[in-house]
Amino acid sequence: MDFSHEQSLIISEKGKQILVAGCSHTGIINIKNKAEEIVNNKISYIVAGFHLYNPVSRKVESNTLIQEIAERLKDNSTYYYTFHCTGKKAFYKMKEVLSERLTYLSTGSEIEI
Repeated sequence: MDFSHEQSLIISEKGKQILVAGCSHTGIINIKNKAEEIVNNKISYIVAGFHLYNPVSRKVESNTLIQEIAERLKDNSTYYYTFHCTGKKAFYKMKEVLSERLTYLSTGSEIEI
């Protein structure tokens, strides 16, 4: 998969692997998998948009796709912090699956890892 237009940052500190990505145009699962391949370890925290909502067209991805992504992200103990391009509808749908492991960030939000 070509990630040349994506910008992501992996921080490894105190035994934790933190992935910071943009809007995940190539798919959050693809980006997560590539990051885990690079660090040869599971990612502990991901801060990224999931690109499930287009604010210009107001188009939201299908419930089926949102559910599938949430189920695939549930496969380990990673915590997720997401924002605008995930969209509120997709966020709440994914929150049903990921529970406390998914948090929505907005301007001015702070997280402590």
